[in-house]
Amino acid sequence: MARNKTRIVTALAATLMAAPSLFASAISINFTGGGANGTGTVTGTAGVAGVGNWNNVANASGSSIALNDSTGAASGASITTFTSNGVYATTVTNNGSSASLMKGYLDDTGTAGNTSVTVASIPYSSYIVVGYVGSDASGRTGSINIGGTTYFYSTLNNYPSNGFVRTTDTSGTNPSANYAVFTNQTASSFTLTNTRNSNNTGLHGLQIIDTSQGTGFGVNFIGGSSTAGNNNGVVNAYAGAGQYAQAYWNNVAPRGTNTGTIGAGSVLDRQGNALGSTTVSWSTTNTWGETQADTSVPANDDFALMKGYLDDSGSGSTVTVNSVGLAQYDVVVYVAGDQNTVGQVDGQYWLETTGGTVITNKSNIREGTNGSGTFAGVYQGGQATAATTSNAPTGNYVVFHGVTATDFVLRAAKTTGNRAPLNGFQVYQTNNPSIAINFVGGGNGTAGTPASMNVQEIAGVIGQSHWNQVANNGSTTTGGAQSGSSLDLVDSLGATTTADVSWTSGNTYNVTNGSTAGDNRMLAGYLDNHGTVNVSQIQYSYYDVYVYTDSDRPTNVSDTYKLTDALSNLFTAVSVEGTFDGILTQGRDYVVFHNITGSTFSLTSTQLSGNGAGPINGIQIVAVPTPAALPAGIALIGLVLMRRRK
Repeated sequence: MARNKTRIVTALAATLMAAPSLFASAISINFTGGGANGTGTVTGTAGVAGVGNWNNVANASGSSIALNDSTGAASGASITTFTSNGVYATTVTNNGSSASLMKGYLDDTGTAGNTSVTVASIPYSSYIVVGYVGSDASGRTGSINIGGTTYFYSTLNNYPSNGFVRTTDTSGTNPSANYAVFTNQTASSFTLTNTRNSNNTGLHGLQIIDTSQGTGFGVNFIGGSSTAGNNNGVVNAYAGAGQYAQAYWNNVAPRGTNTGTIGAGSVLDRQGNALGSTTVSWSTTNTWGETQADTSVPANDDFALMKGYLDDSGSGSTVTVNSVGLAQYDVVVYVAGDQNTVGQVDGQYWLETTGGTVITNKSNIREGTNGSGTFAGVYQGGQATAATTSNAPTGNYVVFHGVTATDFVLRAAKTTGNRAPLNGFQVYQTNNPSIAINFVGGGNGTAGTPASMNVQEIAGVIGQSHWNQVANNGSTTTGGAQSGSSLDLVDSLGATTTADVSWTSGNTYNVTNGSTAGDNRMLAGYLDNHGTVNVSQIQYSYYDVYVYTDSDRPTNVSDTYKLTDALSNLFTAVSVEGTFDGILTQGRDYVVFHNITGSTFSLTSTQLSGNGAGPINGIQIVAVPTPAALPAGIALIGLVLMRRRK
């Protein structure tokens, strides 16, 4: 007799098959130098684009050197040849990071030609090159070249006192600087040359930074305090958190520029191209910067991004973006003020339509990750939550996922702190379609009738708009809408799909009236007293199913959720009922079933302990890539169990 395999997958397997993000990478080369002052070897992060896994290259000349990228993996690129008159070093301390980069160098003494480095088989379709120059003495003039672009400089030998200083001079005025940036590179190979003029100059190293990943743009608010009077919070090459890191930041709002606009045709995208229709305007009470660092040069571009900011000390800061030009995108908001108490909730951040309708959680954030409240070189944050000031997460950026509005308004307003700093933001295209169903519910006479979600409103672990509103009781009386169906559900882009849903439950109910946009409204109502939800005609090959499980029951009540897919595989997960506190918590506010396949599934909820109601507030069906093979030894840790039945 044929046997049918049934898989039981516990919620503990939730993180096994998460889809990896695409991170822009870099290839970094450090010439270690030598001579009386020693050598410089980079072992950590370094450079204006502060990444790790540098390729340390010794000697004055060589060839056929394979190069790793910033993840430590083989990049496929190589130095086919490099030549110079010799090697030397400055007197800076060899500390394993940027000082080591600015210590040793290939030396152009002028006796046998220029210093040159040829790199071939570059794996990026578009990239920038950062070249680092210097000498053991200041004031020596020289030039650095790739192709038809040449930048002139005068050496600085006292890193880190002056930090990284960029030259953009193409006319031979020779400003004091120690690096240049070559943008819009697309060739699979290039030759970089460094040429002395008045005296010996050196090439410390170079970075090749991938700019081909992602679509969108970034805006950096330069800021700066009125006391220090400088504006050095400028991102020159590459900055941002994780997968969002990018080149071609739009640097605006220097000290005292409380209002302004980047017009159509002036906003640069992540590849350095001008956007024909997109505009960005801002209005704030003041501009400011991290005062403890305002008289110093940022250690790298990440520090520059997190240095200056729009400073809300009164009526709030507003940024309006028109004609985004992307169907679906994330908005990343960077937050770091000056000398704030660590853990203090300084600001609340959210998105609205240009008509004033709130479409995301209003996210509070506690500043400070390093004991002083200022940026310490590590990004910490994540998805924007509906957390209150009492349980707001600590960090320095938040991400509003799944936005689909053509135009939006970003707002920052102070709460319990002195200000709501807004250092910059990014718009980043996303292409992960999903279908979301909100069971509006109703029936709680005390709480009132729950409100339906706005079409642009963002909610869920995988933040998205265009939630399908079903099971709307429409009254404060129990009963009604506990069963029904809806055909041709829309997806996160607002497009009609073939997917259908039907449901039945003992009742509908609600915790609140859903007056607050975002996760609060999505979780307000639910299918009550053990429901069954059937979804059919799903067109995704593989997908994750998120089930939201909040109710008005105490936290000692738990329920079992079972999902049966088109192949009769059975997945189970357990959730302990409780009240949403503003941060979506797995096992309390939701359960997730990963890598479901087939065009249909059936979801049921049953009581496990206590007076469980098996609530179902909503469901998200999120398309995911075809999963890789399960990790070796997974059966040994008991996350996936197999059983057979006749």
